[in-house]
Amino acid sequence: MAGMHSANRHGLSALAALLLASQPVWAVDTLVFQAREMRAAGIVAHDVRVQLSPAAQLAPVVRTSIARVELGDALGTLSNIRLACPAAQLDDPRFGCAAANLDAHGSPIGELAMRGNLQWRSDTGSVSANLTNQKFAGGLLSASASSGSKGWTVSARSEKASIAGLRSLVARWFKLPTSITSSGKLAMTLDASGVEVLDQAQITAQIDGLSFGNDDATIAGEDISGQLQVKLQRSPLGYLVSSSMHSATGQALAEGVLLDMKANALDFNASGSWRDNALSLPDINLTQKNIARIRGSALLQPGGPVYVRNADFMVEDLRFPAAYSTFLQNALAAGDFAALTTSGHAQGTVRLKDDAVASVDISLNDVDVREEKGKFSVQNLSGALHWLPADAPAPPVSTLQWRSGTAYGLSGAAAKFEFLLRGRGFALQHAARLPVFDGALRIDTLSARELSTAQVTLQFSGEIEPISMPELSRAFGWPELEGQLSGRIPRVDYRDKLLSFAGDVEARVFNGRITGSNLRLKDPLGPWPRLFADVRARDLDMGLVTRTFSIGSITGKLEADILGLELFNWSPVAFDAALRTPAGDHGQHRISAKAVGNLSNIGGGGGGVGRALQSGAFKMFDEYDYRRIGIRCKLANEVCLMSGVESAGAGYFILQGKGLPHIDIVGNAGRVNWPQLVSQISSQMRGDGKIIVK
Repeated sequence: MAGMHSANRHGLSALAALLLASQPVWAVDTLVFQAREMRAAGIVAHDVRVQLSPAAQLAPVVRTSIARVELGDALGTLSNIRLACPAAQLDDPRFGCAAANLDAHGSPIGELAMRGNLQWRSDTGSVSANLTNQKFAGGLLSASASSGSKGWTVSARSEKASIAGLRSLVARWFKLPTSITSSGKLAMTLDASGVEVLDQAQITAQIDGLSFGNDDATIAGEDISGQLQVKLQRSPLGYLVSSSMHSATGQALAEGVLLDMKANALDFNASGSWRDNALSLPDINLTQKNIARIRGSALLQPGGPVYVRNADFMVEDLRFPAAYSTFLQNALAAGDFAALTTSGHAQGTVRLKDDAVASVDISLNDVDVREEKGKFSVQNLSGALHWLPADAPAPPVSTLQWRSGTAYGLSGAAAKFEFLLRGRGFALQHAARLPVFDGALRIDTLSARELSTAQVTLQFSGEIEPISMPELSRAFGWPELEGQLSGRIPRVDYRDKLLSFAGDVEARVFNGRITGSNLRLKDPLGPWPRLFADVRARDLDMGLVTRTFSIGSITGKLEADILGLELFNWSPVAFDAALRTPAGDHGQHRISAKAVGNLSNIGGGGGGVGRALQSGAFKMFDEYDYRRIGIRCKLANEVCLMSGVESAGAGYFILQGKGLPHIDIVGNAGRVNWPQLVSQISSQMRGDGKIIVK
């Protein structure tokens, strides 16, 4: 039959009439209808070919091919369409097929291979279809569609579809970053309709076992299940969009924020519009049980150079302790903040621009924090935090204050800090006073940059206002020291894993002064820190020093030099230390018999001195006068090279006596095992026994 060209349905109607007229005799073996273009309800078909075999088997057979069908911007274009009908219905104005086979390329859901029922009415031009058995994202899809003078409708149902497969199908409209992988299943329904283009649609999905993650593990999700609904409504400027979600199982992690939907069910609602390939959501509401209520807006551009063009979120009620476990615990897991007991409330706002956080403002209200092992605590913490990126103008001043606090055995009263938060750093704006027992640490300067990076730098300076040494001693588990701790802390710099001091560190204890110079601390936050320093003590009151330890009583002044001090992981590995009576000390010099015995043990000659103290006239005295005391240890390779005030033949004077009875202590141990010496000195300081050096 000669080819026919038509832009409407009249050609097919004429073909149908001819077929019906010829049915009694079936004189025609094959009829072919061809059309260069056909239009209906905004759908355009190109190069249509219909082949009819009226006498085939028991019923007419129809085979249709279409080069391509344009379905509009939303659904795209189908190509290489093949429709086979082994038993066609030809009853004008009704034409159809109860067992059709449809195949096509380029559909939004991939390659089509469906089976079902197709119907067409020649009097109205309406088309309807019910199709099943379509493979869809690893599952199966059934669908129904109709098209007529009033437009078209599509309904679809899927079961057990793969989320990873679905992601590739929706990529033409909505693209996720390629670094994010996903898995899981979903059941979904779609209802859509339109005239020339898509006018409205509703998608409802039941998500089951969703898991996702990116390459560097900053974004992750596991076993998330929930319900999701998205609605589209065409408007003069694009599409109105609304969505809602509810989830009560699974966990999700994003940049240290952990959402546990099983413990804290999540409800999400958003509405806005889709226009010019951008999704505007001016009304976003998120509620997470026992944690927070969040309102906000966002402008997303899935196909653009940035994903989030801008977004604003207001946290109306952030409640602890759930907020700590959700927003902070994972980020702080590596330090002492990993296990905290918290209570209180917070509010705040977060703004994003061009895929980056643009500002953060947080208000804290009566927050209590306590480390579970008692390492530190803060009561009634409140304040306002204002953060801006590093290249932004100066942010408003942030404040933090609390009623009381403890840290590693230290305790203090109320304190307040004012500082700027910018980029990865902060800077104290005014000197602050941090109470510690009956004194305080006064902080004059404190700033940091590039926190949480290898390039972190820090600066600090301040002063210790007098703190009672007995209080500090009890806090740190030391023997109870007398006097007060006070002194100046010069500028401290931390850079390239090296903590250095711009000047000397001074402390006033035992009525004297201790000065640290050339202080350097390598890798203080690493597993093997190293400390280097020269330490000098002047005018220490020996009475206060010896009263603290169980070594016996000594009066007079003491000075000490510990030069070239090196600590590895806080244990000494090298130094040149000398303790002595200062020249020009004309005060009373008295030493008890117990102290004489212990000093002689350090020198290695304790047995003879001990016997002498228990014999003759010495038995009548508990204390003795002395002229000067001195001992020196030069540590290297775990061995101390010992010396004293001056040489004494084959030995060295540790103590030079004065008057009667006259006692000298002479040491004869030139090389001493350092670990053994430390152990024995520690035992003696605890009152556990004598110091014996072999």
